[in-house]
Amino acid sequence: MGSRRVIATALSAVVLGSGIVLVAPGIAGADGPTPVEATCFGLPIVGSTTATANVNATDDVDPVTVGGVVNNTLNVPIPAVSVPVDVTVKEVKIVVPIPSGVTVDDVTFTPSSFSGQAWSVSGSNLTATFTGSVVIANGGPTPVVPDVKMKTTVSGPPRTIEWKAPTGITAKASYILGNFTASCTPTNPDQVLISTVVKAVNTAPTATDQSVPVAHDTAKAITLTG
Repeated sequence: MGSRRVIATALSAVVLGSGIVLVAPGIAGADGPTPVEATCFGLPIVGSTTATANVNATDDVDPVTVGGVVNNTLNVPIPAVSVPVDVTVKEVKIVVPIPSGVTVDDVTFTPSSFSGQAWSVSGSNLTATFTGSVVIANGGPTPVVPDVKMKTTVSGPPRTIEWKAPTGITAKASYILGNFTASCTPTNPDQVLISTVVKAVNTAPTATDQSVPVAHDTAKAITLTG
C-alpha cells in the first residue's frame, strides 16, 4: 500500500509540477512563491489525490497605466519525490483564464526538458502545451520546466486585475502498465495568484482661450486653476 501511495504522489507531482508552471502569477508588490493546491484525477492505481506546488511568479510593472504592457514570468519546479517506477510525460496542457481587459500579445519559453512548447488564445482562455518524452525516474535527474513569459497589454478603466488559478491541467503519460491521462483542477478556483493595479494615464493640462477685460494702464490679477 505504501508503494501505491508513492506512485500516486509521483504521478500527481508530474501533472501538477509540469503544468501549474504556466499559471501562476503572486500578489502585486509581493512577488514570489505561492502555494497552489489542486486535486488530480485519472491517476493509475488510486484514481485521485491532492497535491500542492509552490508557484513562483513575478511581474515587471505594478502599477501599470491603461494601455501599458506587463510581462509576467512564471515558474515552479517539479516536486522531488521518490518514484519506484519510471514515468514518461508526453504532453501537458494548461488552460488559464485571462482577466477581462487583458490581451496576451506573446508567450515565450526558456529551454527545458520538453522538446515542444506552444500556446494559443481562445476567447478568454490561454492554452499552453508542452510536448516531448520527459522521463521521471527513481534516482534520476529532476526534469527542467521552462520559465513562461507572458507579454500582455492592459486596457479598460483604472482597476485591479487579477490572474486566478488555471481552470484545468491535463497530462498524457505512460508507465510500466500502460498509458494514462490525468487532469488536475484547483481546490480554490478563485485563488488570486497575481494582481496588478491599473491606473489612469497622466494627461497634460489643456489650455483654453479666454477674454479678460483690462482697463488701460491698469494692472489685472489673473488666477489660474485646474
